[in-house]
Amino acid sequence: MKKFNKIVTVISIISGLLFSFSASAELAGRSGFTWQGPFTVKSVARLYNGSFHIITIVINESFTNDCPNHANEAYSDSSGYDWPNAMLSSSLTAQAANKKIMLLVSGPCNASYGRLFGGIEVLTN
Repeated sequence: MKKFNKIVTVISIISGLLFSFSASAELAGRSGFTWQGPFTVKSVARLYNGSFHIITIVINESFTNDCPNHANEAYSDSSGYDWPNAMLSSSLTAQAANKKIMLLVSGPCNASYGRLFGGIEVLTN
């Protein structure tokens, strides 16, 4: 019986490890946001409007459920500068390396900046 319990334990551990690797193949989302892409980065901008640090990304393709006048634009903002700087670094790296990205975007459209994004994933070939 002890040998059987050890076998079951080993099988459970291996199954758990295999499941965790397969489950992490896709990044988790955020409520109200969906992953869209893959996209190629056309341009990136970083600005401060006196209240918020903002990063904007223009992609060569269009989002699904287009934003009027902003079909290929996304933005993210923060009262701090760490988040926009991290998004700036990731998007500029993707642009420089000619890598595709996935963006975690929300449904509502901002009249000035396009779709709000809450995450970026730089894809490998």
